Amino acid sequence: MPIKKFTDGEILTASEVNTYLMDQAVVVFANAAARDTAFSDTNSALPSLGDGGRVCFLKSPGIIQYWNGTAWESSDQFSITEAGQVSAGALTLDRLASGTSGQIVVCNASGVPTYVTLGGDATISDTGVITVSSNGVALGTDTTGNYVATIAGTSNQVTVSGSGSETAAVTISLPQDIHTGASPTFTSLNISGTASVAGTVTVTGNVVSHAVPETAASLTNAIDGKIVEVSASTVALTTTGGSWTDGTQFTVISTNASGTTVTAGTGTTFRAAPLNGSNVKLRTQYSSATFIYKSSGAYWYVIGDLSST
Repeated sequence: MPIKKFTDGEILTASEVNTYLMDQAVVVFANAAARDTAFSDTNSALPSLGDGGRVCFLKSPGIIQYWNGTAWESSDQFSITEAGQVSAGALTLDRLASGTSGQIVVCNASGVPTYVTLGGDATISDTGVITVSSNGVALGTDTTGNYVATIAGTSNQVTVSGSGSETAAVTISLPQDIHTGASPTFTSLNISGTASVAGTVTVTGNVVSHAVPETAASLTNAIDGKIVEVSASTVALTTTGGSWTDGTQFTVISTNASGTTVTAGTGTTFRAAPLNGSNVKLRTQYSSATFIYKSSGAYWYVIGDLSST
């Protein structure tokens, strides 16, 4: 029902009491426009808003408002629908008690929201920025995942500096320069297998070979750099799986009681003393000879205990 203003001498009926006095303890309007039409401080035929205290309900948008003496204000604590349901409205921060800069709201042991200052290893600013204190996070204790705590070096092999120092740069180095333009120095050098060298190697001291003699039935590329024992009286020097390369060398020891004759492969010859040509003879049992290949002439230098027959 619309709001009504009674005039002097007007008869008040029971229906009007029920409608305007009892049912309109909170006046109901369709919307804000209907509310503003019902009140006037200049039209005596309409109720006046006065200094404040009037309460109304707007069906659209379904909120309760009150007149504060100057303007209509909406209740932020609750709203009532046309069906009479009460629901919580938005609770603005200005309704809360004031805290201090950088505090947060948490529930205490009784479940009551309370302002507290963030403590421990972190603080929060009034703009919401969280700052972790220096050394506030312990690796391996307050963190998960893989990480490297320190890097250790090895004596005379790898040198490490700066590891374990906060904010320090870790440097890993070798005791001396090792690169294509470097000139490293070694007190001794032991090589197991075949070593290929490009350029000049200067050796101070002794070069020690620990090659173990092997038994071979034929002299092929597979014996490059090795010491081989041959028990046959005659053996051929052949090529398998490719050509002999310049500088190839190997040593032959004859275990035959009468020595061993070595025959050159096709296209190669021997240069030796006392024999040159396609055959050389290891003089007797346990005689030895070293064969060195020179590709520019396709011949072998043979140095050792040789026989002229």
